[in-house]
Amino acid sequence: MEQAEKKPTTLTGVDLSQTASLLLPWTHDPWGKLRPPLSEEALCMSAELASAAYGMAIEPWVEAGWRDVTIQVDGELTALPPNNPLSAEWRKYWVRARLKPVSPLGQMLGALRLSSSNNTTGKAVVMLHPALDGRYVVAIGFMGTGSRFYDWFSNFRMTTQDGMHRGFLELARQFEANEEKISFPETAEELGLEKLTLRDILQNMRSPNSRFVLWVCGHSQGAAMMQVYAHLKMNETGISARNLIGYGFASPTVMAGKAVRDPSAYPLYNILNSDDLVPHCGAAVHLGMCLKYQATENLRKSCYNWKRDEKSVQARLAIRPVLWKMVDTPTCIIGGMALLMALGRVSGADFLKMLGLGGFLPLDRALEKTSHKPLLPSVAGISKFVTKHYKVLFVVLIVLCIPAFYGYNNVGKYYDMSACLPQELESVKANTKLSETFDVSTNHLVLVDADVPQKDVVAMTDEMAEVDGVKQVLSIDSLLGAGIPESIVPDEILSELKSDEYQLMLISSEYIISSDAVNRQIDELNEILKKYDDGGMLIGEAPCTKDLISCTDHDFEVVSLISIIAIFLIIALVLRSISLPVILVAVIETAIAANLCIPYYTNVTLPFVAPILISTIQLGSTVDYAILMTTRYLQNRRAGADKREAVSKAVASSAQSILVSGIGFFAATFGVGLYSNVDIISSMCSLMARGALCSVVVVLFLLPAVLLVLDKVIIHTTLKMNVKN
Repeated sequence: MEQAEKKPTTLTGVDLSQTASLLLPWTHDPWGKLRPPLSEEALCMSAELASAAYGMAIEPWVEAGWRDVTIQVDGELTALPPNNPLSAEWRKYWVRARLKPVSPLGQMLGALRLSSSNNTTGKAVVMLHPALDGRYVVAIGFMGTGSRFYDWFSNFRMTTQDGMHRGFLELARQFEANEEKISFPETAEELGLEKLTLRDILQNMRSPNSRFVLWVCGHSQGAAMMQVYAHLKMNETGISARNLIGYGFASPTVMAGKAVRDPSAYPLYNILNSDDLVPHCGAAVHLGMCLKYQATENLRKSCYNWKRDEKSVQARLAIRPVLWKMVDTPTCIIGGMALLMALGRVSGADFLKMLGLGGFLPLDRALEKTSHKPLLPSVAGISKFVTKHYKVLFVVLIVLCIPAFYGYNNVGKYYDMSACLPQELESVKANTKLSETFDVSTNHLVLVDADVPQKDVVAMTDEMAEVDGVKQVLSIDSLLGAGIPESIVPDEILSELKSDEYQLMLISSEYIISSDAVNRQIDELNEILKKYDDGGMLIGEAPCTKDLISCTDHDFEVVSLISIIAIFLIIALVLRSISLPVILVAVIETAIAANLCIPYYTNVTLPFVAPILISTIQLGSTVDYAILMTTRYLQNRRAGADKREAVSKAVASSAQSILVSGIGFFAATFGVGLYSNVDIISSMCSLMARGALCSVVVVLFLLPAVLLVLDKVIIHTTLKMNVKN
């Protein structure tokens, strides 16, 4: 019987075990520079790896003899077991990796994760193959832009840091942080080593005669990560250029023009499509040699499903100048205000007034000519939809309240302000190094009365040392012991630890600040301290933070209560109603809860001030929308319209104003949230942007439904409502 033809498992049909093409002798290019090999086999191998990184299609590589495979997605490292790399564990990961992008819920929740500091989306495939000459090829395939929001977030962080595109640099740093965790157990056993990690290999590559060769690849964003990572390894780790080779496809630019002296000196090749917009976006220059040609259709289809017809090319060329401008916070804010001007009936003069630049009469007259009809489409469909499906929308509101308020009340908060700082700051790096090296996360200071007997201080020290999480307790008495008098200690040293009134003790804790564990530890230490000295004090950053938690939690409750009462009274006096304040406050609080519950369900912690400030800011903006809608509804009812007509007209007349205001607020704050590298700023702006959308949706769709359902209650509890129907 004739054997069935085997279906090809690769794009190009290249032999994936053929590493020889990657180890050819370096040759001179036309400009006289030594460069790594460029061959058809090497290009095909690189295209295969770039494609495999997208779809996690590792099976053909494992079958071709590649081993010690590790995959990183969203900060999660998955090392395939050496004895059975395509095991059930891999299958489970393979299925999850494919389901995640297509799941509507996964996409929605992923898009709502706006906090950069809590997201570690560095992503790659790492594996190794022995070469015939005794060397080893270490392959790193960087994944391009996927369905995760953070991928797009990184693409548009176009400011530079250390001369590099900030977004691509952050992704490369996130992968770099896992170098010590990526291990090669099979190769370590073969070489007679106890352990072999990617970091060990990179250190070995500092020698020109290293037996390891690093091969890096990627497509689009992955190609940008490839360049930045190669730059970091050559300039910070010091690996020899002779041990590095890289091929990237459709890469955006990664470096500022003056940040690198000779971009072509890097042992990298960038294969670019001449009509593609992506290679012209990002920073300013590529690293390595740029080769322009038409990418194969198979590679394009494998990496992303984007129909490249003539119209799409024209569209990309048209928006290219816009992308070059959107690089900083002021531009984002102005862009948001420009969007507001375009959507509404706003003239150029009004726009200048918003910027604080109005008042110049000749300019005002010229700009008045820029007034135009609103670009926002008709909102009549919203009013029809709401009045037709108001019962369903009312049920949706009731159902939404349960998870919204639960997540709102249980959202995680952090009180350590150092957590909101960029991780690349020297102070943050130092604290991290302290914790990793000495297993110490925080220190407490204890002030004890100087008259407390030495034996009591020693006993207290011993008792405190037994508390969970305490690494060490130091005091002058514990250091000297009972047999050594203080008189032999030099005064300049003794004065640092003891005065006429107090003596100082130092407690090292392994628990982090603001955690439940350290708060329990502080309570136990205070209990021991008071047993020996009623006037003793436990101070330091952790005890102060514990007090801060108590104060802010109380303040949050008080502020929320006062705000709600104030809004309740204002609405009651303005609308002359008993029921409407209750309805509006409930709807507004639902909008706030819908916004602030999302971090809980996406496992994102917020700075402790965020819920306090966001709830008050969103309360103020949402009450404007709600009063506008409700006032129009009351006017229509008093004019004789039935409830459906009254609500329909109210939505139709107020929807455009609410949409323009909400979208403008969203555009301005969303841009700052994307740009800022300080978590407290990005978190606050992202929450405000998302809150604007939540408020618009709740007021336009859910509030009218409530008004329709509770129409009779409103009529009988509101003054001057002389209506019959």
